[in-house]
Formats: sequence, structure tokens, C-alpha cells
Amino acid sequence: METPDQKPLLDLEEGAEAEWDRVSEAAGPSAAAPVPTITVRDLIREDPNNVLANIKDGVVKLGEFQVEDTALFEALGDRTMLTMGSEAARIDYEAEWRARLGLLPRGGGSGGGGGAGPGGAKRRRRRGTGWSRMVTAEAFVVRIRNAALPDCDGLIHPLLRRWQSGGVHYSVFGLPAVQSVLEFKWESYGRRALLAEFLLFLTWLVSFSTFLLVWQDEDESLSLRQLLATASGRLCVGSELVSLAAMAPFLLIEWSTLAAYSAGWLDVWNLLDIGTYALQISIAVVHLGRGTYLSASLLPALIAVQCVLLFFRLNYFSRLFANRFSLVDSLKQVIQDVRFYLLFLLLMVFGFACSFHVLFRDDQELPQFSDISHSVLTVLNYALGGVQLSTMLDSSNPRAAMGLSIVYQFSMSMVLMNLLVGVMCASASKAAQHEDLKALLARAQVLDELETTLPAWVERWMLGGKGHPAFVHVLRLDPKSLDSVEGAQLWRRTSSAAADRGAGGLGAGGGGAQLEEVLSEVRALKAQVATLNSLLHTAVPSLPPSPTPELDSP
Repeated sequence: METPDQKPLLDLEEGAEAEWDRVSEAAGPSAAAPVPTITVRDLIREDPNNVLANIKDGVVKLGEFQVEDTALFEALGDRTMLTMGSEAARIDYEAEWRARLGLLPRGGGSGGGGGAGPGGAKRRRRRGTGWSRMVTAEAFVVRIRNAALPDCDGLIHPLLRRWQSGGVHYSVFGLPAVQSVLEFKWESYGRRALLAEFLLFLTWLVSFSTFLLVWQDEDESLSLRQLLATASGRLCVGSELVSLAAMAPFLLIEWSTLAAYSAGWLDVWNLLDIGTYALQISIAVVHLGRGTYLSASLLPALIAVQCVLLFFRLNYFSRLFANRFSLVDSLKQVIQDVRFYLLFLLLMVFGFACSFHVLFRDDQELPQFSDISHSVLTVLNYALGGVQLSTMLDSSNPRAAMGLSIVYQFSMSMVLMNLLVGVMCASASKAAQHEDLKALLARAQVLDELETTLPAWVERWMLGGKGHPAFVHVLRLDPKSLDSVEGAQLWRRTSSAAADRGAGGLGAGGGGAQLEEVLSEVRALKAQVATLNSLLHTAVPSLPPSPTPELDSP
């Protein structure tokens, strides 16, 4: 049974964008009135039962103003909002945002019509759009003080800890306050930090690929000294050492995340990451040890497994390229939904493997069922490619072998495997739902991992030396001000103006026709009024007589 906190805070059918329509205006009778604010720690300490409700009300609208769509669209790009930090909750939002958009110099005051202020600040050069129009930009502020701070002082880390413990639904990351903080962190330093991390990973990947390609032609009988005497040996060892150096920051990130989340860190995917680091170190030990520590026959197996894990890790950086689809996220959902079904299938496979192994106990010349391990591999192969009838007919008991194979083929290949495909398709469809909210959750995890690892001086450097701001301000486009094709008012005004010009000309036949049409409509209205007047006096005879309009009078 779900606790109240685990239920979705958002209407998942409407999505996170609909929450912005419910943001209220800033409290206060005038633009100079202060905005009520509170810190994250105070939210948790003073009213722990309503923390999420307070976060849901954590954004207020400061106001709106008109701006050229070309300036706003160029600044937004493929984003839904712009963010900036400030030490004050209430600011001169129009002047600040116009300066941010390049329409005014910072501190130059608000100008009219989206142009430059006095003194004529040079506008940024924009791509040609054919024409520009005025749209409504809405200014908001996150009134949770210090929400952008890292770790426990900010807003993101406590929410992640709460989500990992099962206390909240992932839709909490779609609340406007959380969205705003995530966008500010991402655009301020998160994207650049993850890009640097991605370049480090590419260094790791390329150097490891170089190592395994050169190692393929290496002579295992050479000692390390003899190996370093050759050009290919130096290249192989050098690329291996570069791989270890490029892996070190990721090992530090993992260690910092483990220290920050303790038991919440433990899951299958983090364990796979640890396995990747352990494999990289083991490969170096075995290769450079030249058979001292482990048998050289183990090295190919270690490299083969590392190839799979290392290339699979590329999906971690999918959020860097604004891609909502994530293979790992979908795979997590599918495995979560079908794990017990997969366990049942494995037990069925083992049961049939034992059956075939017992049935072929007198046919040891057939290697497919000579022992239980061969039987399991053979039955798994049969589940994917079909039973080999020649093997069944060559057994000492072909009738029993054929009967067992038919039962296996029908139950496993025709029923259970096809049912597994259907279950996995339904699970994959489920995993694709609400991708925008899941993308926000993944971004929160990436940002929090970076913040737990990056030193404070690096964060300040990425923030321009100013440190984390007290408040996050947001600018969004009002969707109601977008272009509409429903009007055609201009054509009606043009037609009306043309009719007026025609009526104004003396002796113009078109003007007389227009006047006669208007008089005809007036007569029709007067006739309707007379009919209504007659019906009213018939229903209420005591009413005094009303004046009846003359039908022929204009």
C-alpha cells in the first residue's frame, strides 16, 4: 500500500508543464512588497508533514512584460525556461531580463516595446525570421531561499534521499520549484561538468580500445622489460596506464556518492560500475604482472567482459545530448517487471535440462547432454532456435526423446517465450510513459553526483566566482501569446474599409447598395421589436401601452 507521500504530486496525464499554469501571483499589494521566503532546512524542521505541499507552492509569479519573440526564442533555444541567480527575491525583473536578453545594458532600466533604452545599447544579432512580433514573457522566482545550494542545504539532495527511500513519487521532480533549480544548476555548471566527464570517459574508452587491439598481437612469453623494449609494447602499456588514469575520477565520483547516500547507493547498476573499475584494475595487474599474480589465460576473459561493460556505460551520458530515451532506464523498468517471470523460465529450463540429461544417460557419445552444464546450454539453445530432431532420433530411446522434445517445444518455445515477449513489450511501453518526469529525475541524479564530487572552489569557478545564489529567477514564454491562425481580422478590416470608401463616394452605385442593405436590416429589427411588444401586452394586459416603432422610419 502506498503512503500519501508516494502518490504522484502531479496529474501525470497533463505533465509537468501544466503545473506552471497553477502558479499564483506574488503576495503583496505593490511591486515593492517583499516575497515570503523560507529555507529548505526550515521547511523540513518547522512543518515536516507538509514539506512537499510547501515545495509545490515554492514558485510565485512576479509579473509579465512584452518582448520581441525573436529575442526570446533565440535565448530559449530548445529549452522551456531561462534562469538566473540573484541575492534578492523581488527584483526589477523586466530590466534584468531585458539586459539578459541583450535588449538593454544591465542596470539600464526598462524600455518600451522591447527596444534598447536611452543611449541605445546595441542589440545582439539574430537569425532572420521574416518578421518579429511581441509576445508575453512571464517572470517567476523560487521563493525557497538557498534552494540551489549543494548537498543537504539545497533542495535537490534531500528530495533524492527521500525518493531513494521510497517516501516520494518521482513526479516531485516535475514541480516548478524543482524544475527551476535543476535548470539553473544544469545551465550554470552541470552541462559543462558532465561534458568534461564525458571527455574523460572517451579518453578511457579510446585508450582501452587501443590497448586491446595492440594486445591481440602481443607475445605473452616476453617479460615486462622485453615488452617495453618494443614500440608496440610501449604503446600497449602506455594506453593501459592512460585507461587507469582516466578511470580514477569516476572511481572518486562513485566513492563520494557512496559516502553521501550510504545504503541508498546500493543497487545493481552501481555494482556493475564497481565491477567495471575492478575489472580495469585486474586487467592491469594481470597484464603487467606477466603471470605473476594470475594465470595469463584469465586475461582474455577479463578483457571480453570489460568491453561489454565499458561500452554499455556510454548510456550514462545520454542526458548530455538532451535525449529523453535512456536504454538503462528502460532496461531497469523491464527487469523490474519481469524478474519473477524470468526466474520461473530459468527454473523451467533447468528442469528440462535435467530431464534430457537423465533421458540421454546411455548416450554419452552425444555431447549435448553428457553432463548437466551441457544440458542447460543445449536447452537454452533449443528455446531460441528450436529442437534438433536428428539428436532425438539418434538417442537410445527415440520415442521418449521425441515426446519430451515435443512437450518442451510447445510449452517453452511456443507459449512461454512468446508470453515473455508480450510481457516485455508491455513493460517497455510502461517505461516510455512520462519520459519528461523521468528525464528530470535522471538529471537530478547526475547533478547531485557531480556536486558530491566537485570541490567547492570548482563550483564557484563554474558559477563565475560568485558562489550559489540565494534565489533562482525564471523567465518563461506565455503559451497563450503564440501565433494564432483563427482570426483573419485584417481581411475583415480591409473589406470594411473598402465598403466605407465606396459608400463615401457621391453617386457611387456600390455605396447605395450598402445603404439599402443596412436599412433593410433596421426594418427587420423593428418588426421583431413590434412582435415582442404585442406578445408582452397579450400576456400582461395591465401594462401601459408602449410606443410602437415606425417600420418605415429609418
